[in-house]
Order: sequence, then structure tokens, then C-alpha cells
Amino acid sequence: MPGDTLAQLLGGILQALNAVIIVMLVVKLAANGVARTYWPVIGWLVLDAAERVLQLRFYKFGVVLFQLGQGLKLPFALLILWQLCRFVFAQYPAIGSFANRALRTVIPLCVILGLVSFLTDPAAADGRSEHLQLVIAVARAATTAVLVFELLLGAFAGWFPVGMKRNIARLLIGLMVLYGIGWVNMLLANGSSMNILWTNVVTALVGICVMTYWLVTLGRAGELESASVIPAWNPARLAHMTGQLEEIQAQLSRRGYQ
Repeated sequence: MPGDTLAQLLGGILQALNAVIIVMLVVKLAANGVARTYWPVIGWLVLDAAERVLQLRFYKFGVVLFQLGQGLKLPFALLILWQLCRFVFAQYPAIGSFANRALRTVIPLCVILGLVSFLTDPAAADGRSEHLQLVIAVARAATTAVLVFELLLGAFAGWFPVGMKRNIARLLIGLMVLYGIGWVNMLLANGSSMNILWTNVVTALVGICVMTYWLVTLGRAGELESASVIPAWNPARLAHMTGQLEEIQAQLSRRGYQ
């Protein structure tokens, strides 16, 4: 069996399995009464799975489905980041407000940079239309912005004892992994068709791992428990880091962030 045929077949099986696990995850979250809280994540997952499954089923319309999927997923990605800023810094609203304002600046700036990169290199590769090149350039820039923002958010929340819920910590970890592999996918978008097919297989495998992790760990208990990387046996460090957080909160609050 040729490599590209094997990759396409394997990718299709894995994408279908990923979609099944997403359905199971949505059902579990709904049964636990937390689906309404995290509806942007659910919406993004459903759109992403639908885009990939439809691309496999209607291969001839893959370009149209890709463009439509990217356009629909971006607003959900922004809503997810807005929610993460609000939930991660639930006990420190001024810091969350500052992060959200930064978000409203960083994402449009990165999209503009994507447009600039397209304009500075307008030649379409491999017979690809300029319109598709534009979509890929903007999607790559937006993916980079979302990933960098999630990494910064994760680094801050991992260093300071912000007291976020365990569900939020688990969602943040999974989203960083998903957007990380998505970013790699975007970088390889101009490669050969076989490389793209095998990259899609790896992406599907990573997606299955993340969905399974969420399926096992997300639930009602995660809404009641706090996640913290500060060891409970180190009260001096905990007090010091908490004091730093409160000082940042106070300074931002005095500057009008609420």
C-alpha cells in the first residue's frame, strides 16, 4: 500500500475515533453540569472535529472546508482565551483584566502581521491560489498568537499560586498541547502532500491523547478543587508568592484595571 494511501486511511480512522471521544467528553461534561461553563471549548472542539472529518469525507472540498473551519474557529479561540484569563485569575480580577486587554491588542496585531507576511511573499506555492495562501498566513499568525498567549498564561499560573480550579488547569494544559501541534501543522502546510498526510496522523494521535486526558480528568470535582504548583510543605514560599501576587493585583487595580 503506498505511503500516502496508508496515511490517509490511518488519518481517517484516527479522526473518526477522535470525534467519538469528543462526543463522549461533551456528554460527560453535560452530565456533570459543567458543559455550559466551558461551552467555548466545546464549540471549538466540535468545529475542529467536524472540519477534519468532513475534509476526509469530502476531499474535493477540502480547501473550502479548511477556510470555513479556520474562520469559524478563530472567534471560539478568542472566547476560550477570554474565559481562561477570567477563570485563571478569578481571585485576582485586576490581573485578569490586564491580560484581557493585552489579548485584545496582541491577537489583532498578529493577524495584521500575517497579512503583511502574505503581502511580502505573494507567490503561491505548488499551484495554490493566492486566496488560500492568505488564509494560511492569517491562520498561522493567529495560531501563533493564541499559542504564545496560552504559554505565557500557563507559565504565570504555574509560577504563582493563583488558586485556579483543577478543571481550568487541565483545560489549559490540553489546549497548549493542541495548539502546539496545530502550530507545527501550520508550519508544514507548504510541504509535500505526503508530509501533510502523516502530520495529520500525528495531529489526530495527539488529539486523541488530549481528549482522553480530558475525558478522564474533567468533571464536577475539578470545579471544587484548586490547582497549585506551590508545595503545601513550603509555607514560606507560598506566603512570599502570594504577597507578590497581591502586590501586582493592587498596582493594576490602582491603574484602573478591574
